[in-house]
Amino acid sequence: MLLIGRDLLKAHHVLDQRLGTAHCPFAQKLFLGWTTPDDNIPGLSIEDKEFFALMEHESYKDEEGCWTAPLPFRRDRIRLPNNRVQALRRAKSLDYNLQKHPENIPMLMNL
Repeated sequence: MLLIGRDLLKAHHVLDQRLGTAHCPFAQKLFLGWTTPDDNIPGLSIEDKEFFALMEHESYKDEEGCWTAPLPFRRDRIRLPNNRVQALRRAKSLDYNLQKHPENIPMLMNL
């Protein structure tokens, strides 16, 4: 089976079609040929297949009966640096400034 996106409009152009009576199959002739019965069955993308394989092998039911799955689903994701120290420093600075200038609190609440 072949998946063609909407960015290739010519491949979706209907050259001819055969219509049956109500509730009967129909066929369309495209530049790639006539459609088959499987054309209306959605196919899985590579990422869909990887997701299902990951869920099948790495998801489990924990001792409380809750389903647990690995997150994030992408294996090749870019790891963000650990910026806990910077975040704490910014939070403390914000807290200090708000205690020193409480008139700024309403302004922050509107953001």
